[in-house]
Amino acid sequence: MPAFAVGQRREMAQNAVARRGASIALACRAFGVSETCYRYGPNRTAGTAPSVRA
Repeated sequence: MPAFAVGQRREMAQNAVARRGASIALACRAFGVSETCYRYGPNRTAGTAPSVRA
């Protein structure tokens, strides 16, 4: 079995939840992803520059 990056495993877990009705906990265990990683979302939207302090 090839090794998958964390982002790919997270997507597979999300697909299992959305398409197969698996629980988040079960999908995360099956694909080796923490539930924190599963729920992670970036704080900034694309195109938003980080704030700079002077």
